[in-house]
Amino acid sequence: MESYCGDIEDYKKYLKSEKNNCRYDDPDMKRERGAVYYENLVKFLKHQEMEMKNRLHGEAWEFEFVYKNSQVYNNGSPDSIQVTYKVNSVEKKLFLRSDQFGFTALQGIKGVHKSWTNKYPYAKYLKYNNEDKTSCDFVADCIWSTRTIGGSFIWPIQKQCNKWCTYYNTARGIRNYLEDRVDLTLLEVKHYLDDPEFYKKNNPYNDILYSSIKGDTSPMEDFLAHFGSFKNYVQYFHFDNFVEKINENTLMPLNVVWSDLEKNIKVLLENEPEHKTNRIKNLDKKTLKKMLKNVRILTSERTQWIENNIFNYKNN
Repeated sequence: MESYCGDIEDYKKYLKSEKNNCRYDDPDMKRERGAVYYENLVKFLKHQEMEMKNRLHGEAWEFEFVYKNSQVYNNGSPDSIQVTYKVNSVEKKLFLRSDQFGFTALQGIKGVHKSWTNKYPYAKYLKYNNEDKTSCDFVADCIWSTRTIGGSFIWPIQKQCNKWCTYYNTARGIRNYLEDRVDLTLLEVKHYLDDPEFYKKNNPYNDILYSSIKGDTSPMEDFLAHFGSFKNYVQYFHFDNFVEKINENTLMPLNVVWSDLEKNIKVLLENEPEHKTNRIKNLDKKTLKKMLKNVRILTSERTQWIENNIFNYKNN
């Protein structure tokens, strides 16, 4: 698998205190000219748009990577993946950015940077294990396995106060029950797409996503409306292995905390009614490691499918 965050061996030395600092390249932030990660995301989106064109709502979307200081960027568009489409012959645009779901990577000055506090899963895990070398290797492998083409969501951004922001990206963090969990995020998307009108009117689940949906119109609502159903959303972004089929039209996300994918034990989120209060920050050492393994397994499977079926890596 191709990772986009730097030199893993150098990073392992940093985790093991063999060096005080290490450059960590966040793929989400690589939006300059020639950024392979974002160019590959565009390839993925173009492929999926073509594959699913007969099942999507509205006219086909066209994608372009707008990098910093490009002509389009200098004309006012943000550095992002620009989506162009038409509604009733009127051209519209959305701007998308990546949002890694493999939890916050340890970075900066060791023990000083905020990512080293116990609020973050990787820091918590290393402190459980007194930062022994085996644990450092495990954390580095988890991070590199999730900083891949299959390791992210893609969300629309919007401009407020002269700044382009990805509100849901920020809102998914450790300040609330989502804690960057991919499964709970998928569940919120499912809640909305199962019944958009009812969701928007009532916010029946008290979801974090609701704040990005409410109002007369929003980029998030326009974005999700394109897929029409949670099933289409899952297939479009190839989250197939992150969910289980309950019946022909119903999919439910796997619970990444209580499943044990190494043993092929799958637990659905619907079987954990307390998921909004059962927080990562309270997990014991064994359960925390199992969760990190689950996310690594699911992300690696998704990445390998994308690389093999869209980028033809298996033939190179």
